[in-house]
Amino acid sequence: MLRVLIGLVLLGLCGTSTSAQPAKPLPLIGWLRVASPDLPPGKFLSEALANRGLVEGRHYRLVVYSAEGDLSRFPALAAQLVGESPAIIVAFGPDATRYARAATSTIPIVSASAFVEEGLVKSLAQPKGNLTGVSLLVDEIDPKRLEILKELMGKLRTVAVLNDKSTHIPNRAATMAAGAAHLGFELAIVDVKQSEDFEAAFEDFRKRGAQALTVNSSTLFATLRDRIGALSKAYRLPAICQWRSMVESGCLASYGFPLTELFELVAEQVDKVWRGAKPEMLPVLQPRRFELVINLRVAREMGVEVPAAMLGRADEVIE
Repeated sequence: MLRVLIGLVLLGLCGTSTSAQPAKPLPLIGWLRVASPDLPPGKFLSEALANRGLVEGRHYRLVVYSAEGDLSRFPALAAQLVGESPAIIVAFGPDATRYARAATSTIPIVSASAFVEEGLVKSLAQPKGNLTGVSLLVDEIDPKRLEILKELMGKLRTVAVLNDKSTHIPNRAATMAAGAAHLGFELAIVDVKQSEDFEAAFEDFRKRGAQALTVNSSTLFATLRDRIGALSKAYRLPAICQWRSMVESGCLASYGFPLTELFELVAEQVDKVWRGAKPEMLPVLQPRRFELVINLRVAREMGVEVPAAMLGRADEVIE
């Protein structure tokens, strides 16, 4: 009888020990980026993934690794992220993507970047390696912004171009210059690498007689949109930018695809990889929806009379 009791006690202790063991951590999705583009970290991505049945806290953990606008932090952040053995890495922008790839050749990477233009892949249809994602269509959108700027402003002689020095698109300046020449004006291109460079860039634009500004697509510029908007107003240089949020920060207009479209496509790729697809088998996706947003309040402040036809074409007009 005593032996039976001892056995039952030991069995109970074993059962208690087993049930007390901590639950296995959820798989990690690590997001490497310059900084939060809009809403609190992860909100857009978490919502887009939830729409596909992947719920944060139930199916995965999401950890944001942000360089906070300092690109020099990317190597250490990428190494730290890979050290956490994530199931998937999400990388926004060419620098985040390059450093993620340098840190791992096996963990799947879903990127939002200028894939072909930045030399990250040779073909959108066959990205190869551990990389896939969503193309930002830089070669198509940059020249289109110049066309819209001319329609908004009328006759132009010189248009300023704020360019992110950390991007590596060999033909970007030449392509834009050719488009500008066709439209009847020249470009004043200035490269910047950080917020501290912006004041000098706008002084350069003033000296070169720029009448308007186009802000090239860049994750850094989206992060520093408030600074760009403030300088655009201070120098009375009407600007066309990348995202709607940049219009809210002081740009005259924006043209590109909605952020919701970007996150929906990123979530689509993450979902496919999550369910077992190999990145090299997933063609890089391209946005399908585009929007033109105009800020009439900024137009009035800068003395710009936006043509009625442009207001009619706009997807949204901010009063």
